[in-house]
Amino acid sequence: KAYLNGASLKMLSSLRHAARSATVLARGPGRMMTTSFDAEFGSKVFTGAVADKYLKQQGESAAILEDHTWTTTKADKVAAAILAWGKDHNATVYTHWFQPMGANSVRPGMTGTVANYAFTFGADGKPLYKFTADELLKGET
Repeated sequence: KAYLNGASLKMLSSLRHAARSATVLARGPGRMMTTSFDAEFGSKVFTGAVADKYLKQQGESAAILEDHTWTTTKADKVAAAILAWGKDHNATVYTHWFQPMGANSVRPGMTGTVANYAFTFGADGKPLYKFTADELLKGET
């Protein structure tokens, strides 16, 4: 049986209250927006209805993500949808998160990350966004 002391109960109560009515910062300094935790949770994840909205622009639906063969047959469309989604959320970088090949026996649980820009600058100084299937499916660096 687990027991909580008074301080732990107070902290748990505070966390529950925060989860019910979280205050989330909106875009831009000094602008705040109050929203419920349930409405905000998971809204920045490319899956389900979110993925479906952007994949439809590529002539697909989120159902293709259920079948692992999308990585060989539709990766270019998924990458284009992710790029559009990222741009709509003001993303400028993406992270390649991986487990080094030698980590399973030498360093179990170790992971690595590489942050890459999702754009370069054109001759006119404006950003040119690019995110390809190769970048989406990149293996260990």
